Order: sequence, then C-alpha cells, then structure tokens
Amino acid sequence: MCPARGKPLYTVENYASIDSVLYQMGVVRNRFIARLDAAFAGRGITTAQWGILRTVAQHRGNTAAELARKFRYDAGALTRMLDRLEQKGWITRSRDSADRRCVVIAVTPAGMRVMKAGIPIVVQAHNESLAGFTAAELAQLKTYLARMQDNLAPAGADAAEPS
Repeated sequence: MCPARGKPLYTVENYASIDSVLYQMGVVRNRFIARLDAAFAGRGITTAQWGILRTVAQHRGNTAAELARKFRYDAGALTRMLDRLEQKGWITRSRDSADRRCVVIAVTPAGMRVMKAGIPIVVQAHNESLAGFTAAELAQLKTYLARMQDNLAPAGADAAEPS
C-alpha cells in the first residue's frame, strides 16, 4: 500500500470476501453475462463469441495471441472458439503478409451483421443493470472503476481488457 493513498480500507480483521468490492464486481459481471447468454439464446451465438466478433470488428485485436491475452483464454479454448466462428462464416483466418508465422483474424460481412445485431441486446442488458442510476451516478461509478483500473495496472504495461 502506498502511504500517500491513506490507510488500508480492508484489514485481516475486517475482511470478508463476500463483502469485498471485487467479489461484488464479480457477481455483477457473472449476472450480466448470464443475462446476455439468455438474451443471445436461440440466435446461434454465445456472449463469448459475440465478444470476440466485437473485439475483432473494432480493431482491438486481430490475432489469436492478442485475443487470448485480452480475454484471458488459453490457446486451445480460443482456437476452438475461432474454429466455430469460422465454420459459421463469421470470421476468416489468413497468414499475415509481413510475417507468415502470424495468422490474422478478420470479421466477414455476415459476422459484422451478427455483431451489429447483438449491440441492442448488450445495450438493453446494460440499461437493465443500471436501472435506478442517474447519469451523474454512472459517471461517478466510471471514475471509481477507472481509479481501480489504474491502481491495478501493471507498471509500464497496458492491462488486459475485459470482454
């Protein structure tokens, strides 16, 4: 703990995992994903697949290594997911012209339509999760979360991005 940041908020004596902020954030994340999974059910796509499509479509990762790092997937799990997305015609994989060892992932027009069709579903889930919040409260929450991200960021490196 950095002395400039004040005294610790958690101590061995007062710590209860179920009351910790990160535990609560995990519960929120799990419930959000469950809500999305239910909304995506019957549409031929999972929340995890949609996250990969979105990330590649937004040019925030276009190799398996980048996606594995961003989503914290092991190589085998990510390869299986990419196989499924490719079989559905939603992505292509091709060798990088500058480095033949590297495989570049791109979203197909069909994949782009699927990704865009998911945006209203994700927006609805976000709005449901924020029911009762004001715009000011949301802005404040975002500043708190940004501060936590900064506190946890590895020195000199970009932190992994959530899905």
